Amino acid sequence: MKFIPLSELKQLTAAYGNVLEEDGKMNIIEHYTAQQNDNGTYSSIEIVELVRSLTAEKIVFYGWIDQNNDLVQLLKGKLPTKEFKDSYFWLEHSLFTNFSAFLTPFLVKTCLTFRDEQSLLHLERLFSFLPLMRIDERMVAEQELFKNIDSLTKELFVLSDKARNENELLSLTEQICSTEIIAVINHLSRSSYHLKVGYIDKVLNLFDHPHCTPRLGYRIVTKLHALDLNPEHQAKLKNIEAELKSGQLLQGKIKPKRRVNYRQIVSLTVLVGLIFLAYTVFNTKTEVPNNDDLNTASSFEKFTKEERMQLDSLLRSTRGSIDENQDDRDKYLWSQGNGTSLTLRSSLQNNRMEELYADWLIDGMLHENGAYDSCGTAKNNATKFLFPGVKNASELIGKEDVYIQNNSEYSVYVFIFDDYKNGMVYSQLFKKSETIHLKLTTGNNLLFVAGKNMVKYTVPKNASNVPSQRFDHHFCEVDDNFKESLNTIYKLAKPKRGQNKLMLSGDSTNYFVVADLYGILETN
Repeated sequence: MKFIPLSELKQLTAAYGNVLEEDGKMNIIEHYTAQQNDNGTYSSIEIVELVRSLTAEKIVFYGWIDQNNDLVQLLKGKLPTKEFKDSYFWLEHSLFTNFSAFLTPFLVKTCLTFRDEQSLLHLERLFSFLPLMRIDERMVAEQELFKNIDSLTKELFVLSDKARNENELLSLTEQICSTEIIAVINHLSRSSYHLKVGYIDKVLNLFDHPHCTPRLGYRIVTKLHALDLNPEHQAKLKNIEAELKSGQLLQGKIKPKRRVNYRQIVSLTVLVGLIFLAYTVFNTKTEVPNNDDLNTASSFEKFTKEERMQLDSLLRSTRGSIDENQDDRDKYLWSQGNGTSLTLRSSLQNNRMEELYADWLIDGMLHENGAYDSCGTAKNNATKFLFPGVKNASELIGKEDVYIQNNSEYSVYVFIFDDYKNGMVYSQLFKKSETIHLKLTTGNNLLFVAGKNMVKYTVPKNASNVPSQRFDHHFCEVDDNFKESLNTIYKLAKPKRGQNKLMLSGDSTNYFVVADLYGILETN
């Protein structure tokens, strides 16, 4: 249905009745149904469709729209002349959800007509109106319109590779980090946060340019500080800034120092806390836990009674609650990157494991965005799944006996791999309260993925970015701990015969933790 502003509708129908009254509506419908012609702007059919659809609530919403002339013009197919400002507090109104549902079909249609718009100023204004859409349609519109920004910056990055000196690189950097591009990126929703981080990673890759000096690097970071980021990524930018100031980055104009990947995650903090508390436990009198902490579910066949007491006490001490009122932007990223990066990981060298990891990230993003498959018909806790190109962990023949008890409320998929190009990948899925025995080798990498209801994978309809064809099963039910578990890859660094024992903990209100009492693991 074509959008017709209420003010224009009243003018068109005033001679036949009051559109705000039921009798008037009937007279208007009868008149235009009989007329069946085109008045030059709107056809009789369009007017009749609109009048028939009017309810008291929709009349209110048409009135809201008439209050913003730029929104009216945008819905009529014209680019807005200024950014949207929520002057009337629509976004906070109790009826906003209904208003958004009413407005979205009109707004999506008109916004997508500008998918080839090249003006950054026009795109900046256009993006400012997208928060008025429903979440799913907003994500589609954002990702479609952002292709213009991506295309433009891609051209600028290509040109930057050819920069012959610092001044040429500075000029291109100013365009890449222009005020308009930063403004557009700040308008992106949580669902498109990965686009924001992808942009930042590409900008930070300019540090590898032979003509990127500490002065220019500092200017780049200053530009990026204008972006609205979650606390973890703000901290990472500050770390990069501090390393620039201290001389750890970009010393010398010709060949910059290779930099560390800033893989700062909650799980790493938890692990450090666990190691510290483990030391404290061994050097102080251990608190005797309640009987509830030593029930059958938390006992571990290969742990001594004292070790079980220490672990249970340790887990109680370090148990962190999941805050449901976090920053609205997703603090866990479904994206990848290398070098000085804001993403949570670097690409893996093991080709098959990298593909699997990327598939899990995409699957997580689809869950995050509500793109579900046929999970509702699946059976719960299937345990014999193996991805193509992955071997069963029972085939491992390492010399280190490692015992892992799953004391979380999740089924946990453990992947074991060596991080080199053609390394093997092994896996095993085990249920809550189950203990597994692995024959590992020093240097093996481990990834734990926590979720519920493992089933065969069905690709969601209308999803543009989906896992590879070899991703043939997944968890139907995931929460923050699915993301939390994906954030850390461990390495068996210091195995100790008789002490290679791990316990997994976590539930819907407490973070997923890999309890490593004897410090046999390191994080990558």
